[in-house]
Amino acid sequence: AIQTCTQTAIASKDSKNARNGFILAAIIMLPMGFISAMLGIVAASQVPGLASAKLALPAVITQINPWIAGFTLAGLWAADVSTATGLAVGQSTMFTKDIMVKYFKPSMSEKGQIWTSRIMMLVIIVLGYFFAINMKGIIDTLMKLLTLWTPVAVLMFFAFAVPKICKKSTGIVVMLVGGIFGICSLFFPQLVIAKQAVFGTCLVSILLVILTALFDKRPANFKALYGKELDELEKEEKAAV
Repeated sequence: AIQTCTQTAIASKDSKNARNGFILAAIIMLPMGFISAMLGIVAASQVPGLASAKLALPAVITQINPWIAGFTLAGLWAADVSTATGLAVGQSTMFTKDIMVKYFKPSMSEKGQIWTSRIMMLVIIVLGYFFAINMKGIIDTLMKLLTLWTPVAVLMFFAFAVPKICKKSTGIVVMLVGGIFGICSLFFPQLVIAKQAVFGTCLVSILLVILTALFDKRPANFKALYGKELDELEKEEKAAV
C-alpha cells in the first residue's frame, strides 16, 4: 500500500543500506514538524486575525522573497506529485496483478494488463481529486491519514531496525488489527489517547509486533524482499565489515 516506501526499500543496495536510509530519512524529517509550527507562529505574529489555520502558509508565502516562495511552493508540489505517482502506480499494479490476474483472468495478456493498470490509475486519481476538494481541513485530514499509515510505519521500522523480531505473521497481524483499531479510533473517542488517534494506534501496533514475536516462532520471509534469507544477509554484512 505504501508504494513509495516499498520502492525505496527494494531499490536499496542491501538490507543495511535500506535500514540506514530509513533511519536517516526519519532524522531529516524530524525538524519539519518544528518548521511547520514556526510558520504558524510567524503567520500569527505577522498577519494577525486569520480566519482559519489553513490560511497560515499562504499568508507567510506572500510576505517573503518571491524566489524563496517559488522554491517553497515547488517543493510542496514536487512532494505531492512524487508521492501521488508512486501510490497510483502501486495501487493499479496491485489491483491488476494480485486481483484481476490472480483471481479473475489468469490468461490476461500483457497489453490487457497495461490497459487495466491505466484505467485503475485514472480511477484512483479521480477519487483522490474528489476527496481532496471535499476534505474539511488539511491538518485534520493529515492526522487521519497518519493514523491509518501508523501500522505500516511501525512494521517498516521493526523490519529494518530489528528484523529478527519480525515473524511470519507479524505483517498481516499488524496491518489488519492495527488498521482496524486505527479506523475504529477515528469514530470512537474512547479509544483516543492524548487527543490524537495516532498515538493509540502506534501503541497497539507495537504491542502486536511484540505479541507475534512471543507466540509465533516462524521467521519472517525476507527472501521475498532481498532475494536472500536474513541469516545470509547477516553473514554477508559481517564478512564485509
